[in-house]
Amino acid sequence: MVATLLDLVTLRLARFWTRSRLRRLFFTAIEIDGDPLDYRGKPHELLVGFALSFCLLAPVAAGAAALLAVAEAEAAGSVLLAYAICGALAFGYGVAGYAARGYLLSRLAWRGVTGRQDGSMLQFGFLWLSWAVAFLLSAGLCVPRACRALAAYRWRFTRWGGLRGGFTGRAEQLEPEWRRIWLVHVLPLYAAAFWVLFERDWHPAALPWELELAFDEMVRNEAGLILLWVAGGLWLYSGLMQFRIAWLRWLVNGCALGPIRFYCRLDGAYATHRLQQGILWVEGLVCAAFLLLLLTGGAETGFFGELGYTSFVWLASAMIFAAWLAARYLHLRFVFWPLMEQLLPSVAVINVTAAEQAGGEDRKQVAFPAGIADLGYAHFL
Repeated sequence: MVATLLDLVTLRLARFWTRSRLRRLFFTAIEIDGDPLDYRGKPHELLVGFALSFCLLAPVAAGAAALLAVAEAEAAGSVLLAYAICGALAFGYGVAGYAARGYLLSRLAWRGVTGRQDGSMLQFGFLWLSWAVAFLLSAGLCVPRACRALAAYRWRFTRWGGLRGGFTGRAEQLEPEWRRIWLVHVLPLYAAAFWVLFERDWHPAALPWELELAFDEMVRNEAGLILLWVAGGLWLYSGLMQFRIAWLRWLVNGCALGPIRFYCRLDGAYATHRLQQGILWVEGLVCAAFLLLLLTGGAETGFFGELGYTSFVWLASAMIFAAWLAARYLHLRFVFWPLMEQLLPSVAVINVTAAEQAGGEDRKQVAFPAGIADLGYAHFL
């Protein structure tokens, strides 16, 4: 709660300090063979990494936005530009996640032995992009195979001292659970999204150019529609969180560090039951907040309808920022932390003494590439 309030007051500038503190508390609470993990990351490393990433990539993003603003929606070149930007965002997301994982591993130690991550973050970015395209083309059916490919790449280049990582999990182990989640939570929303696009006379560039119009139209005139989409997003969130339990068990059981193996004894049915209680809290509070907002000011004659466009954009951005922080707090408080409280005590480490004897080179990875992961929040500053 304190970290969320500091994020709100400082427009998330305090997140570098609160994140370092929370990571230190989290990892020192994990004990292996009686000794806790040691997190050695510093807040200023995260701040400098974010600042460098922002200074280098912000002009590129501004130039792309300017090109989109002057381009004609129907022109073939503008359509290609729009999809190139979407691809660049997916590529950047993969690069940022891989770099952030490498930074975190290089700041973790146990009995004096530290981890690191080799491999190419650019190669992983292209791998992430290829699976993102496959996800869209397959309507999400490729998720188990994507999880297998991405986990195998991460763990193949994971090092703990002199120990080399590996991954033995198979996509077939995830498919039954994902098939159930896909049928109930993903397929209906995927079909609804395509139906809405084609109802709006969809063309290849419709999504990037009609986003602003659709948002303005929904908030000012379509209170029921926006509430429906919020409910749909929460329905998808519920399914993904349930899949996360199966994914975490599969990931823990499949990873290895040299002779060290991990085994997860988490009761999936009990964990899912506990997780659903937290999800209901999140969904209920978020839907109640949106319903209150729409009833008080979402209509054409309400408070929003009396604002000018500039004031409306500023107010809507501030409300989205505050709502996002609140939803993030609810997710951490009622879903993430309860899940970790069940998962971590259920993990057994086999041949743990091999990690103490691993030795190896203590090589810290720079925080600059990891700072890309924070650029998604830059528009709030």
